[in-house]
Amino acid sequence: PNTCVGCVWCGVLNSVISNFSIIIDTLEDISEKDSIHGSDASALLSSMSNFEFIFCIVFLNDVMQVTNTLSKYLQSSNINFDNVCTMTQQTIDVLKNCRSDSTFNTTWEKAMKIARTNYISSPKLPRKRTVPQKLGGGQINCSNTQSIKDIYKINIYFVILDIIIQEIQNRFKKNELSLLEAMRDVLVNEKPLNMSIELVCKIYKLNVTEVTFELTMFNRMFKTKFQEFNISNKIMYLSSNDIQIGFNNLTIIMKIFLTIPTNTAECETSFSCLRRLKSYLRTPLVKIV
Repeated sequence: PNTCVGCVWCGVLNSVISNFSIIIDTLEDISEKDSIHGSDASALLSSMSNFEFIFCIVFLNDVMQVTNTLSKYLQSSNINFDNVCTMTQQTIDVLKNCRSDSTFNTTWEKAMKIARTNYISSPKLPRKRTVPQKLGGGQINCSNTQSIKDIYKINIYFVILDIIIQEIQNRFKKNELSLLEAMRDVLVNEKPLNMSIELVCKIYKLNVTEVTFELTMFNRMFKTKFQEFNISNKIMYLSSNDIQIGFNNLTIIMKIFLTIPTNTAECETSFSCLRRLKSYLRTPLVKIV
């Protein structure tokens, strides 16, 4: 079965957080008793036994909980462009709401609790930067005095959130095709733009007048049954009332819109094809040659 990458990382972070004490104890035992892997375990223990590591895994786990819903939906077989746009925007809005002092304080308290439980020292202010003597010497004084909590909030928490939000916006902006947007406008909105209707009719060779009259009549009928204009309700209404014959052009546009793929799996496909190029049989033959 296909496994969502987001789900995998979310499970990994949850496992590390819930078993953090056990992991620390295991690494300490290996570093003391294992002469072969002791040095690697000691280095890993040093990296994990600091507050910055704990804060980052707690923070990333919270973020993954938000983005995991969108990640799962993008891999479902019944998605469409309208729902993808809506869910993407909702995910971005939730992430923007996380960019607040209250949400940061919740993440901070989670990290502090794990640190206290495992006897890891609290975060400390960074050392003041010293100017080399050839450049005049002395120390660089900050214009405003910040607490360690403010430093984590400004330099780590807000920065990572902004990067994630920007990356999601950029990723989905690349896929916002004018034709898909026009079809979405025609099928979802009660009063679509004339330019959207004309573009869809031009691409799929439909009559603009017929499509306009069908949309007007269909939306008037639809409004008597549903209050919310969305693609799911319109599909339900069009398919359950056996009215496709009367709205032939609209039915064609709906079928095309629902069959256009809204996601790709290029990265997973690349890893799948890699096994064909480098197989277990070919590797020994290369060694022999």
